[in-house]
Amino acid sequence: MRVIYITRASLSASGAQARQILSMAQAYHDRLAGQFLLISPGGLSGNPPFAHRPLPWSAKQWQRYIRACLAALSGARAERSALFVTRDIVVAFCVIFAGGQVVYEAHDQPHGWLPKTLFRLLNRAGRFKMTTNCLALAEHYRKVYGFSDANLLPAHNAAFPEAYAPLRALPKAALRQRLNLPTDTLLVVHTGSLYKGGAELFEYLARGREQITVVHVGGKDGECAVWRDYYRDRGLSNVQFVPHRPADTIREYQVAADLLFYMTTRHSPIYWCTSPLKLFEYMASGTPILGARIGSIGEVFDDSVGFCFDPEQATSINAGFEAFLSDPAAAARRATNALSAAEQRYSWHRRAEAILQFAGGNF
Repeated sequence: MRVIYITRASLSASGAQARQILSMAQAYHDRLAGQFLLISPGGLSGNPPFAHRPLPWSAKQWQRYIRACLAALSGARAERSALFVTRDIVVAFCVIFAGGQVVYEAHDQPHGWLPKTLFRLLNRAGRFKMTTNCLALAEHYRKVYGFSDANLLPAHNAAFPEAYAPLRALPKAALRQRLNLPTDTLLVVHTGSLYKGGAELFEYLARGREQITVVHVGGKDGECAVWRDYYRDRGLSNVQFVPHRPADTIREYQVAADLLFYMTTRHSPIYWCTSPLKLFEYMASGTPILGARIGSIGEVFDDSVGFCFDPEQATSINAGFEAFLSDPAAAARRATNALSAAEQRYSWHRRAEAILQFAGGNF
């Protein structure tokens, strides 16, 4: 089976969408080798092993969208037997219109009249299938748009657990020295963006616990500076902010930590249907996790793989943290369970294989 992934997104960015698409491209390539092609605007950083056809770059999103749609129309006409994959619903419609077959990846509910109309039309097309990033979103498409199980595959995001194996074999002290992190305190690490909010929750971990260092990694220099000032004004010197780092360095921070902190709140419009990349990376790191368990996170994360809390209850955060501190054996056991889950269920290679089997068995 030949797979062609088409996107209008800029894959030179560091955001979650770009990372998710590139990870799936790597997984499809590893499974299909020369039978995979990625089509996206502009070039790609580094030297990815998979085939890539760049579309002309534009800073205007509508121009990128039109070029991706034209690529879908011409590609579907030229390669009738290929399977197209996309996160852009209009691109998916163009593939169907041109006589091709497509798997659409849904990571949110549709917004606006055009996507909603296209979903109702595409649900009637025999060559259209879709995946959702969680069970909750799949249920939404069943109820609202009438999708059947034959056309719908819930598939959470994932990680590359094998990328963490060499790091897990190293002493944490060695990684901390490499990263210029303290070696004489308990280290809590959070990785990811800051613009979604939640960084104020670090105070629950740091306040009154001078023997603990909280380190956030990710975001822009200006965002980190704002939060440094915030915690300085609150008299907390044991909360640090490090701007965006490459993926391999992020993995080093995650493995170097004693505890990884995952946060989200109900203020996020997608908390009910999210499948955050960092959670699966945390699980693959083999480091214990203290995380918010709300919305679709509960489909993956519970007390068997980490320490859970409700982000809107300070007592819940403290209780989860104290449970981690007081029971090292439970922390190690849950971290092992999380790693096992990442290897067996939440790897990008397994996700790609599941989508290929779903597509091949239904078209």
